[in-house]
Amino acid sequence: MFRSFVSHSSFVLQPDDDGLQQLADSGSSKGSGHMPSSRGVASVDRLKAAKNGRAFFFLLAFLVLAALSGTLTVYFIRYSNSTASTRQKPLDLTIKLDSRLHKSLYGLDYTPPFGGQYDQGCYITQQDVLNHVKLMSQLTTRIRLYGMDCLVADFTLNAVRLLNVNLSVVLTLWEDNDIAMITRQRKELYRVVEKYKGENISYISVGNEVLLRAADKGDQAEVFMGKEIDKTRVWLKNNGYAHISVVTTDVADSWSAYPDIINHSDEAWGNVHPFFAGVLPETGWDFAIKSLNSEGTGLNWISNKTGKTGMISEIGWPTAPLNESYQASVPTIANMNTFLNLWVCRANQAGIRYFWFEAFDCPWKEAFSIREASWGLFDRDLNLKDGVVIPQCDV
Repeated sequence: MFRSFVSHSSFVLQPDDDGLQQLADSGSSKGSGHMPSSRGVASVDRLKAAKNGRAFFFLLAFLVLAALSGTLTVYFIRYSNSTASTRQKPLDLTIKLDSRLHKSLYGLDYTPPFGGQYDQGCYITQQDVLNHVKLMSQLTTRIRLYGMDCLVADFTLNAVRLLNVNLSVVLTLWEDNDIAMITRQRKELYRVVEKYKGENISYISVGNEVLLRAADKGDQAEVFMGKEIDKTRVWLKNNGYAHISVVTTDVADSWSAYPDIINHSDEAWGNVHPFFAGVLPETGWDFAIKSLNSEGTGLNWISNKTGKTGMISEIGWPTAPLNESYQASVPTIANMNTFLNLWVCRANQAGIRYFWFEAFDCPWKEAFSIREASWGLFDRDLNLKDGVVIPQCDV
């Protein structure tokens, strides 16, 4: 699945007495040792008058600029104070319990609905993330993120700490063919791990569906991802965080197409989506179990062969729009609700580890499609979607 700084610089014109005096005195003549004629005196008088006029003009211009500068300075001071006042507004840490929410999900995928995308301005706030975590912590004890940009990871771990909720976090280093982006995110990943000393960080996922997206790159993508995973693990070990597991997530077919990648990942994580199999929500469970056990590609098959634990990193159902159905799979709230209630309690009872995809609708994904933006249990305004019933069972 796809998953401002504004600089307010002000200047203040400083009175430059020497410069102003030079302007007033410019063009003045020095004595030549003889008395000027009357015509010369008149010329000198006119010259002095002209100089005095210019001096008056420059003085007036200076005073106007100084006054304007003072006004701008006051404006920026007021703006800065207003901004500072906003930043210093106390955070709302009150969790309002919702009787419709139950801590029944093994895990939950999380991308902020707004403000968490680097190319869209990074305007998400700590309070935004607090509000998200307040809801997610009533559904699960595990969440999985999709990138390191816009301080989302930092805000999330800080929210867990501030709210004192039982929530572990999977950090993700987003990977694609943008080396500058990878470098930026890796730097932030290391900073966040150090800042929180690894606390509440359960895994680090290096990439999501990279091999699926880079199918045309063949073995080159597999080699690149192997190095990226190993590089992350080495840094964690060298800095005292060897207990944090490092994985990558992809679709099941990628594990069979690129068999060497499992040698680098601590576990086998795969995205399993009955919707994209074109099945009815009532048969979504059967499809998922068949997918898990499929020889050569299934996570259970890979786990049994390699001894590495399997995890479904994404499973869910979209809620809109009708015109983006796929074969028998129709994106509606009713169908999400059907599959959600078929999957969750049976998977919990069977000991299947999974992250439900996903917590919130993400309008920024509408650039790809409306359906891509509509997988959330909650809408873009953080309301539980009308008709969605959270199952009530033990994990």
